[in-house]
Amino acid sequence: MNDISNYDVSLYLDFNIIITNLDLVDDEQKQILVSNIKSKILELKELLNERQSHRQHIPNVGKQMFKQQLALVETLEKWIIDFENSLKEKN
Repeated sequence: MNDISNYDVSLYLDFNIIITNLDLVDDEQKQILVSNIKSKILELKELLNERQSHRQHIPNVGKQMFKQQLALVETLEKWIIDFENSLKEKN
Protein backbone atom coordinates (compact mmCIF):
# COMPACT_ATOMS: atom_id res chain seq x y z
CA MET A 1 0.00 0.00 0.00
CA ASN A 2 2.89 2.34 0.71
CA ASP A 3 4.13 2.10 -2.88
CA ILE A 4 0.72 2.80 -4.36
CA SER A 5 0.13 5.72 -1.99
CA ASN A 6 3.18 7.36 -3.57
CA TYR A 7 1.98 6.96 -7.18
CA ASP A 8 0.91 10.00 -9.18
CA VAL A 9 -2.84 10.48 -9.11
CA SER A 10 -4.35 9.57 -12.47
CA LEU A 11 -7.68 10.92 -13.66
CA TYR A 12 -7.72 9.31 -17.09
CA LEU A 13 -11.19 9.47 -18.60
CA ASP A 14 -11.88 7.26 -21.61
CA PHE A 15 -14.27 9.76 -23.14
CA ASN A 16 -11.50 12.36 -23.46
CA ILE A 17 -10.42 10.46 -26.57
CA ILE A 18 -13.74 11.45 -28.10
CA ILE A 19 -13.56 15.05 -26.83
CA THR A 20 -10.07 15.44 -28.27
CA ASN A 21 -11.27 14.36 -31.70
CA LEU A 22 -14.60 16.19 -31.89
CA ASP A 23 -13.29 18.62 -34.50
CA LEU A 24 -13.01 15.67 -36.88
CA VAL A 25 -16.79 15.14 -37.06
CA ASP A 26 -19.67 17.31 -38.23
CA ASP A 27 -21.76 19.38 -35.81
CA GLU A 28 -24.62 16.89 -35.68
CA GLN A 29 -22.28 14.04 -34.77
CA LYS A 30 -20.56 16.24 -32.16
CA GLN A 31 -23.89 16.88 -30.51
CA ILE A 32 -24.73 13.16 -30.48
CA LEU A 33 -21.37 12.17 -29.00
CA VAL A 34 -21.46 14.84 -26.29
CA SER A 35 -25.06 13.93 -25.49
CA ASN A 36 -24.06 10.27 -25.12
CA ILE A 37 -21.25 11.19 -22.72
CA LYS A 38 -23.59 13.45 -20.74
CA SER A 39 -26.15 10.66 -20.51
CA LYS A 40 -23.56 8.24 -19.13
CA ILE A 41 -22.34 10.78 -16.57
CA LEU A 42 -25.93 11.32 -15.39
CA GLU A 43 -26.51 7.55 -15.23
CA LEU A 44 -23.42 7.16 -13.06
CA LYS A 45 -24.58 9.95 -10.75
CA GLU A 46 -27.98 8.29 -10.38
CA LEU A 47 -26.37 4.91 -9.68
CA LEU A 48 -24.04 6.36 -7.04
CA ASN A 49 -26.92 8.18 -5.33
CA GLU A 50 -28.98 4.99 -5.32
CA ARG A 51 -26.14 2.90 -3.92
CA GLN A 52 -25.30 5.47 -1.27
CA SER A 53 -28.86 5.56 0.02
CA HIS A 54 -28.82 1.76 0.40
CA ARG A 55 -25.47 1.61 2.17
CA GLN A 56 -25.85 3.84 5.20
CA HIS A 57 -24.48 1.06 7.41
CA ILE A 58 -21.02 0.95 5.80
CA PRO A 59 -17.90 2.11 7.68
CA ASN A 60 -16.65 5.69 7.41
CA VAL A 61 -13.99 4.84 4.81
CA GLY A 62 -16.65 3.47 2.47
CA LYS A 63 -18.88 6.49 3.05
CA GLN A 64 -15.96 8.79 2.25
CA MET A 65 -15.27 6.91 -0.98
CA PHE A 66 -18.91 7.37 -2.03
CA LYS A 67 -18.60 11.06 -1.15
CA GLN A 68 -15.46 11.29 -3.32
CA GLN A 69 -17.12 9.55 -6.26
CA LEU A 70 -20.22 11.75 -6.01
CA ALA A 71 -18.07 14.89 -5.91
CA LEU A 72 -16.21 13.77 -9.03
CA VAL A 73 -19.35 12.86 -10.96
CA GLU A 74 -21.03 16.16 -9.96
CA THR A 75 -17.98 18.03 -11.24
CA LEU A 76 -18.13 16.06 -14.49
CA GLU A 77 -21.84 16.83 -14.79
CA LYS A 78 -21.22 20.58 -14.45
CA TRP A 79 -18.36 20.38 -16.93
CA ILE A 80 -20.29 18.45 -19.60
CA ILE A 81 -23.23 20.87 -19.36
CA ASP A 82 -20.88 23.83 -19.81
CA PHE A 83 -19.11 22.07 -22.66
CA GLU A 84 -22.38 21.21 -24.38
CA ASN A 85 -23.54 24.83 -24.05
CA SER A 86 -20.25 26.13 -25.47
CA LEU A 87 -20.72 23.93 -28.54
CA LYS A 88 -24.26 25.25 -29.02
CA GLU A 89 -23.07 28.86 -28.70
CA LYS A 90 -20.36 28.25 -31.28
CA ASN A 91 -22.99 27.16 -33.81
